[in-house]
Amino acid sequence: MTGADSARFARAIARFDAANGEDPNRESDGGGVRPKELLYAERMTAMLARFAPQASEPLRLAARCQHIQRWKIPRADYPMTRAGYQQWRVRLRDFHAEVAGAILRDTGYDDAAIARVGSLIRKEGLKTDAEVQTPADVVAPAFLHSYLAD
Repeated sequence: MTGADSARFARAIARFDAANGEDPNRESDGGGVRPKELLYAERMTAMLARFAPQASEPLRLAARCQHIQRWKIPRADYPMTRAGYQQWRVRLRDFHAEVAGAILRDTGYDDAAIARVGSLIRKEGLKTDAEVQTPADVVAPAFLHSYLAD
């Protein structure tokens, strides 16, 4: 990554973190209580770095923002059925991709990069694109490491 690309990446991560820092839900990280989705994003980033240290920039961005502002679309707003759960998940993926795309555009990413991050967030091509599978592969060890005890 060039210096300009590195600065742009850092700006995008900072904006994702600021958006997730607004989360009214709090969670303990052993050192204090922090915004839940910010903590989740940091944990996903750390696990991705361990699992796939050579991950592409779009994949690193997608891992950081895959739950961006998740609290804004509560599960309770959808029927407590399998179909309701699926509707909620589809809406969340689209919402996360929209919010991330706006931040990426504001921080200087081009349409191709924004589309790729959105595709990763939406899990498009899950069975045919190995990079799309990576966040799903990272969630399991991140959960086991950070959330199973709770």
